[in-house]
Amino acid sequence: DGEWKDDMRHGKGIMKYPDGSTYKGGWKHDKMHGKGTFMSHNGSLYEGEFKNNMVNGKGISKYPDRSVCYDGEYEDNMAHGNGTHNFESGCVYTGEWKDGKMHGKGTYKWVDGSLYVG
Repeated sequence: DGEWKDDMRHGKGIMKYPDGSTYKGGWKHDKMHGKGTFMSHNGSLYEGEFKNNMVNGKGISKYPDRSVCYDGEYEDNMAHGNGTHNFESGCVYTGEWKDGKMHGKGTYKWVDGSLYVG
């Protein structure tokens, strides 16, 4: 279901993939673009911004149980900028990211309450 322009997905639409994944949101020149929601076949979910078929801008990734995994900025499908990651272990990092890795200033909190600020 969706809008078309010049034989390409363009505007709002829903794409259902063979593996069971689903994308609902904006399209531009046949690529995911703008605000959207992508649910993978395993139940994990991303809600936020897309650009040229990639996660770019602000968004929230959630585990299959819908608890928040990462809430922050993305660039080319990776955490990049400022954000908070809630690890499955219960540890939490809030701070700067670069190319999907903790990089720059941030705070890491372990389950036992230990804290690293730097």
